[in-house]
Amino acid sequence: MNQLALLIPENSSIKKHSKSIRVLGIDLGTTNSAVAEIVWENNEHSPINVQCLEVAQHTPDGEYSHVLVPSILALHEGQVIIGEGAKRLRSRASELNLKPNQNLFYECALRLKLGVTY
Repeated sequence: MNQLALLIPENSSIKKHSKSIRVLGIDLGTTNSAVAEIVWENNEHSPINVQCLEVAQHTPDGEYSHVLVPSILALHEGQVIIGEGAKRLRSRASELNLKPNQNLFYECALRLKLGVTY
């Protein structure tokens, strides 16, 4: 049985694709975020492949890559720094003159749910 048939019932009005499908999903979490990929090649014997993707994150010590991305963003020295790099900068916020909701953003998923804008 074609695995896509499990997702689309026979009498469904959803159009079945004749091409391969790639879908990316983003989970924007309060503490960590993640990106997942689903890939399906259009043939009866092809499995549906699902995986979390590693995301490259610049840090003061060089590149860091992981499937979890801390949900932190810093604007520092003219650069936008996300994830692990921003998390490390946050630990030095006073020293680097980083101020919450000005040039250091975290816990934004919760604030977005509450309707806070920046």
